[in-house]
Amino acid sequence: MHCKIIFVFLTSMRKRNVFVLFLLFIVKYPIFSQKKYEYYLFPILTYDADVKLRTGVMQYYYRKNIMDSSLSWYATLETSITSTKTHVFQLLYDTYKAFSKIRLMGEVSSMHELMSDFYGFNGSQTQYHEGYELSSSAQYISFAFYKMERTTYRITTDVFKPAFFPHLTFFSGFHMYSYIIRSLKNQKFLNGKILVPDTLTLYDYYVSTGNISDTDKKGGNIYLLRGGITFDTRNSLFYPTKGMYVESFFSGGLPYRSNVFLRYNMLVKGFVPFFKEKLVFAIRMAYQDHYLHMPPFYFLSYLSTTQVTCPFHEGLGGFRSIRGIIKNRIIAPGIVYGNVESRLNTFNFRIKKLALTMVGKTFMDAGKIVRFFPLQNSPLSGFPHLINDKPDGKIAFGFGTGIYFVLNKKLILSIDYAITTQKQLGQPSWYIYSGVSF
Repeated sequence: MHCKIIFVFLTSMRKRNVFVLFLLFIVKYPIFSQKKYEYYLFPILTYDADVKLRTGVMQYYYRKNIMDSSLSWYATLETSITSTKTHVFQLLYDTYKAFSKIRLMGEVSSMHELMSDFYGFNGSQTQYHEGYELSSSAQYISFAFYKMERTTYRITTDVFKPAFFPHLTFFSGFHMYSYIIRSLKNQKFLNGKILVPDTLTLYDYYVSTGNISDTDKKGGNIYLLRGGITFDTRNSLFYPTKGMYVESFFSGGLPYRSNVFLRYNMLVKGFVPFFKEKLVFAIRMAYQDHYLHMPPFYFLSYLSTTQVTCPFHEGLGGFRSIRGIIKNRIIAPGIVYGNVESRLNTFNFRIKKLALTMVGKTFMDAGKIVRFFPLQNSPLSGFPHLINDKPDGKIAFGFGTGIYFVLNKKLILSIDYAITTQKQLGQPSWYIYSGVSF
């Protein structure tokens, strides 16, 4: 179960008023606002089943065009820590319309996860048994059986240039990813108070059976050159109600001590309004696949896109891909996934410069593996059978409902509840996050 309680301190520098709210949702008001700039700062206190207790600070910085007050460029900065010692630092920037002929987008981030999820490859071909991580179960092996320690660094830059056709752009970029992986077997953490049992985890099982190579088992560096096109007719960057967005690109990488691989991504999003935008139908289809050689295992979970919006941009599974499915439950070299969502404007509220809209939504998410990881079903002495002989090519589904809180058409909080009928892949879950799901 997930829940999120946020203390928000709203301060208006010009009016010299301070508002303190205790809410179950984020309400953000500019700490500093003038004709050129807007600055938002708010502390957060969160709890959910994946990262446990989470505290941090989020900052938004917007630069506006003087002529029409439209967005010129923006940057966001997140720093947070969880009770399980996951540390997050992420800086995102987008020059948007600051320059007439080019647009720059990029990320600088670091994330250390002491309990990073690892459920193997090919979805349900790797079995999931909840009892393996429950100390009260007769099947208990380790509370960290489906975990590993992971540190990730990302430095990325993409350059966009308008093409010969309206709304069409060409882009190219350079991305650097660095991963440090370590087994949790017999490790002490949380100031030495908790000791992981001296037994194999699923990650250790994959290494011992050769499904993760000795070259990749401790992580490595990946350097990517990528290029492609985007086509964008959306009426808003943050909360679109009409138009479409398409991106298609190739990424070529030379992993450290590994083979060259080629990744292809395609993403299509569409928004169809009805009744003067009171009702909006949103749809997304995405595809990711690899050619030439297989990338290192630690890069398979990362979902490449030109629009990174949070540190945890992985899947399949979780609020960024298939709600109701466990985060990172479906990992494979080739995947396709999609979402259909209806958004109904149910409530509007305005006080001075604060415009809040509440939007009800229902959704269906789905995904499927189209290229499987070549798993070796090797038995390991004294260890339970974990890998099925054949992969399951069934479509994974998630269904649910939720609410968007949209402030000033830029800052968004989403609350979702999702279920799945496939118990091997997920369970009923709450998702509370900033921004739209897509």
